[in-house]
Amino acid sequence: MTSPILVLAAIAIDRIVGDPAWLYSKIPHPVSIMAKFLMMGEKGFNRPALTRKQRKQFGGFVFGLYVLSFVAVALLIEHLVMYFLPGFIGTVIVALLASSLIAVTSLLEHVQRVQMPIMLDDLETARTEVSKIVGRDTSELDKNGVIRAAIESLAENFSDGVVAPIFWFVIFGFPGLVFYKAVNTADSLIGHENDRYRDFGYFAAKTDDVVNYIPARLTGLLLSLAALTDGIAKMRAGIRIMLRDADKHASPNAGWPEAAMAGILDIKLGGPRRYKGEVVDGAWFGDEQERDTMMASDITRGLDIVERSWSVILFALIIIIFVSNLLLEGVFI
Repeated sequence: MTSPILVLAAIAIDRIVGDPAWLYSKIPHPVSIMAKFLMMGEKGFNRPALTRKQRKQFGGFVFGLYVLSFVAVALLIEHLVMYFLPGFIGTVIVALLASSLIAVTSLLEHVQRVQMPIMLDDLETARTEVSKIVGRDTSELDKNGVIRAAIESLAENFSDGVVAPIFWFVIFGFPGLVFYKAVNTADSLIGHENDRYRDFGYFAAKTDDVVNYIPARLTGLLLSLAALTDGIAKMRAGIRIMLRDADKHASPNAGWPEAAMAGILDIKLGGPRRYKGEVVDGAWFGDEQERDTMMASDITRGLDIVERSWSVILFALIIIIFVSNLLLEGVFI
């Protein structure tokens, strides 16, 4: 397991600095580099003339080479930094690099960009902003649909963009964090159920399901624990709806944070949505008696729950550091 101080430093940097636009206007973001590398392989090996079996095999080869390459680079960077700059400076450099792969600040900012036009009754701008964080068609969404999409994205991406990266970072260090982001980026690019990627992206999609299995469930529990500050009933509602409704989601993982959020906020999430003109009849999360009418304040409450959940992670890391120091000093010996 990696140092909790390193993890704490990385997520604190992300929360304070985020992804500076001035920096990434001059250099590519690490995730952009991953995406470019992967899609070069996709362009070269995902050919329509291949059989389904061949496309799956080539997809597995490209995906495996892509992931191993970035993990090897991460191991090399970590080794070189810690060898030539041991101690505080090396820790700061690795924390800075790691912070670019943790996305709590950018997640909150993207959802807030949906919230503001909703508060001003500017539905067109809200549709445009929510289209940047969801895959469904947004051009015909009403106010309820926009708010629901924003909250669902907030819950799911808190798992994929924050909890899961931290989970793999804690267990396997900087290489583990890079491994997770490489897998998750691949899934977002080629892990789709369509003619082009169904076979080529098979291994990327299945691997993403595996690496998110534990973090998705931890996220649902974390959101519910954060709701405890609003009363034990809120926490119980989050856990109850999560355990009851999570498996209704088409994804083995996305339903856990989304169902928990529905229970905490006393709203309905999920339901039918449109992708490329085709309506998908998704399941509903939440009790039947919960209201269907959504409000801008629901986004505010969702953002607040995520902020509190992030604070729980920070608090847990601080406690681990404190207890570890006591153990090292022989207080408990």
